[in-house]
Amino acid sequence: MDRTLLLWVNHLAGPRLHFVMQVASNQFLLFALLCCAILLLLSTGPNRRAKALLLVAAVAITDIFNVAIVKPLAARQRPCWTEPVRTVIGCGPSESMASNYAATTAAAAVVVIWAVPMSAAVVLPVVVLVGTTRVYFAAHYPSDIVIGWLLGLAIALLTIGAGYAARIVQNGGRRSRSPPPGGQVERMPEDGR
Repeated sequence: MDRTLLLWVNHLAGPRLHFVMQVASNQFLLFALLCCAILLLLSTGPNRRAKALLLVAAVAITDIFNVAIVKPLAARQRPCWTEPVRTVIGCGPSESMASNYAATTAAAAVVVIWAVPMSAAVVLPVVVLVGTTRVYFAAHYPSDIVIGWLLGLAIALLTIGAGYAARIVQNGGRRSRSPPPGGQVERMPEDGR
């Protein structure tokens, strides 16, 4: 089924579709979208800096973990090396599983949607489109995309959890101070005196 879906998506044709796929797969555009997501997080709600930091951390950790560990362990050849496919943008030099485009866009999407839930209507279609481009250009099998999405999801959730554990999310990006010995924090009276 993986191969069948790959060949079907890869052989879709049309100048408009091809243009959309090329734009959605452009790494500079994806970097610009990441920068826009960082700016969005820096401009919305409490814990702005912490949320932007978690976004950058989730994408960076996902990228490094996938390239350094997952791809070498899976050692799956790209379909553009092994299948009778149409290649337009060339074939990547690394292994196929998991798709780094899919993994990093999913990681970014999870953090952005967690921070700004209303963004899901825009962010999720972008993630699906980017993943589809990788199959369209025969850089990855469909299962490489799904594994990438799951990897990005897992690492983003762990990154968010680590943010809570380190107390950077609840306290505006700053670690909270421990209460003084005895455990009581002196509070001001309600009337401000």
